[in-house]
Amino acid sequence: MRIYYQILIKSIVPGICTTQLIGFFMVYCSNTALYKILINVHDSGYFVVPCGYAKDTLTFFSSAFFGAFFFTFTSGVTISVVGAVCGFFAHFFLNQKRFFCLFIFFIFFCLYSINKQEIAFIISCLFIFPGAISYYIAFNLSQREKIYLKKNREYRSVIYLFVTFVVILFTIFIFFKNSFFINFRDNFFLSNSVGQKINTFYYKYTLYPAYVFKSLEQKQFRTFDIESIRSFPDSYQIKKSLISQYYFPVKKKLCPDLNFKMHGSSLMLFDRSDRLITITTLYDFLNSSYSILKKFSKKTDNLKFFRQFTYFSLIVNLVIILFLLICLPLYCGFQYYKIDKIGLIASGLVCLILFFSLVLYFDDNIGNDLSNDKLCDLLFSEDVSLRVAALKYIAKEKKEIAEFNSYEKLLASPNIVQRYWFVYTLGFSKYEKTYQDLIRLLDDPHDNVLCMVFASLKEREQFLSVQSVLHKICFYKSWYVQWYGYRTLKKTGWIQTKQTE
Repeated sequence: MRIYYQILIKSIVPGICTTQLIGFFMVYCSNTALYKILINVHDSGYFVVPCGYAKDTLTFFSSAFFGAFFFTFTSGVTISVVGAVCGFFAHFFLNQKRFFCLFIFFIFFCLYSINKQEIAFIISCLFIFPGAISYYIAFNLSQREKIYLKKNREYRSVIYLFVTFVVILFTIFIFFKNSFFINFRDNFFLSNSVGQKINTFYYKYTLYPAYVFKSLEQKQFRTFDIESIRSFPDSYQIKKSLISQYYFPVKKKLCPDLNFKMHGSSLMLFDRSDRLITITTLYDFLNSSYSILKKFSKKTDNLKFFRQFTYFSLIVNLVIILFLLICLPLYCGFQYYKIDKIGLIASGLVCLILFFSLVLYFDDNIGNDLSNDKLCDLLFSEDVSLRVAALKYIAKEKKEIAEFNSYEKLLASPNIVQRYWFVYTLGFSKYEKTYQDLIRLLDDPHDNVLCMVFASLKEREQFLSVQSVLHKICFYKSWYVQWYGYRTLKKTGWIQTKQTE
């Protein structure tokens, strides 16, 4: 079966490389467009995020190139695998038309879901070309190597492996929880130096591609056409209302997210492509701008499918890795001894057992209804895993961390995971001294901890933190950290004004 693996790998890699190229172009265009708008809004006197060095990184080729990895190793891998498998099967099963139609159906379904509201040309290319290239190479390599259905055993092996992969995929999907990613990060990335570098790379570059497919409601920075409201009655009130919802005024040439037109008493809202989205009245807009803009964001969100597909691809790629590293080698070993069915079932079960073992290994459950004395023993245990488990329990139960004597010792820990979950517990503390601890932690050297500091300040909704955050935010080099800081400013009652610097 080695020749089969070679064909699939040789066809998948070009598809992945094609995704990287398209993703680079897509992220770079997004970054440069955002940079121009940020400069324009900043020059108008408004506070913008990203700012400082993080804003300048929008113009770097490296930001677009490494940011494109996000699409390459999620959606790109999935699309390339689908194309390669369809191309391989089309020749292997001597049924080219059926598998070609299956592949075309997959592509058209994706294209319809992406373009049903508005044409997204570059993203459509990302779904077309990688899969098409992988399909073409897999089909032609199969022909060149004369891979035909010669033996009944080969037929069974391919069918069994494909069915096993699908079963493993659906089983993991059923039991998969979002907390898996957090636990995986804590145990595999933040617990060793190599993992920390990978984690830093992720947080450094992930927002550039994420900005590409966020809805308006998810974005921290939105724009409207200032020229479209100049002649409106109460134009000042409209502008003030929009800025309070973090829509900033720009000129028409910068393709703002929101445009207005008045027709009689009707106020019409258009998107950046001048497509009419909703109609209201001036009175209703001034009194219900939040709900109207939220509906506007929902109706202009034509990339929801792309976000869902990318999330789906994360789990699919996890299954592919398990399948390639565990299931296939085990099955090949069983096949060597001509044990097909039992070997396949055994290798599939081992793959599932390994996954659920990882889930159980990540589980930090230390019991229920633990007393403060027991938690105190765990918090100051020599075993860092017990300390982290205790902090997670306190966070889950929303217990007051300040009630534990000498809790401040946890602040000095060099362990990133411990500091991260300790900061999490400060988010629902009611003590003034824990608030001061949070302010001091604005100087923490690690981005994950800083993000959680801002998240905890946001949870506490204390207006006193505004000046501290404003003073610090532009000195952080990470856009991700600045993004969390900006969310905190919005939640703590800070209002964007033209004089804010």
